[in-house]
Amino acid sequence: MPSQKRTSSPSGAASEARPLTATSSASDASDALSPTARADDHHRATANASHRATLRRAFALARPYFSTAGVAARTALLLALVGVKAALNVRISYAQRDFSTALSQKDAAGFAAACWAFVGIIIVAAPLFAGYSWLEGRFIVHWRRWFTGWLLERYFDGGTFVFLSQQGIDNPEQRFTQDVDSFVTSPVDFTLPVFS
Repeated sequence: MPSQKRTSSPSGAASEARPLTATSSASDASDALSPTARADDHHRATANASHRATLRRAFALARPYFSTAGVAARTALLLALVGVKAALNVRISYAQRDFSTALSQKDAAGFAAACWAFVGIIIVAAPLFAGYSWLEGRFIVHWRRWFTGWLLERYFDGGTFVFLSQQGIDNPEQRFTQDVDSFVTSPVDFTLPVFS
């Protein structure tokens, strides 16, 4: 049963007030917010909605590329190499630990074993890391080339370029080079480390 709030009337007699509920206390708390706090809450909500809208637009622009033939296999290979690279980095850290342990314990046999293990890891890791860097670069170049062509088709289709020039948008060629590069490179740079 909700608690009752007792108030005093002007005559001094206590009278019953409305019950306190979760709704009334929440609205009382929001009424108690300062104008600055309300403005901050509104700004935060607006910014979150803007970020969500931007992400939806970015996914809508990226979806056509990832639905083309061969891109899924290329993406899967790149993600697989990210996993292998992460596993090799872990193995390298274990080899370094073995180095340090053998040195601190003055264990010559353990140090030699750690050296040979490290050499074996480097023989496998060096070409794999180089291949990963090459494949990542090829993935970015392929996506950028495809995306630029896709945008140019839409730019020259149906007089879009005339419409944009009438809207006062200047230097569209600069936007095609710089903005496409940022759009393609940034997601790759942010996404791949998440999987490693």
